[in-house]
Amino acid sequence: MKRNITTIFALLFFVGFGFVGCQEKGPAERAGENLDEMVEDTQDAVEDAGADAQEAMEDAEASAEDAAEEAGEAVEEAGDDMHDATH
Repeated sequence: MKRNITTIFALLFFVGFGFVGCQEKGPAERAGENLDEMVEDTQDAVEDAGADAQEAMEDAEASAEDAAEEAGEAVEEAGDDMHDATH
């Protein structure tokens, strides 16, 4: 009987100690959380940079298309002026 009581007290002690341990974060857990946050922040920054680069490429493409269209119109107008000047 004495052994059962000792076992019960030991079990209660370790269970109670476990609950106390779960409530407080140790340095390793805090470091892990900080690392997780840094990884998430880095992922967000990479995604934002990718979106910004995509937007910049789309803007550059639109600008190049506009410039090519304007150049084509200028060449066509110059051709028309030369045609009119020779006739």
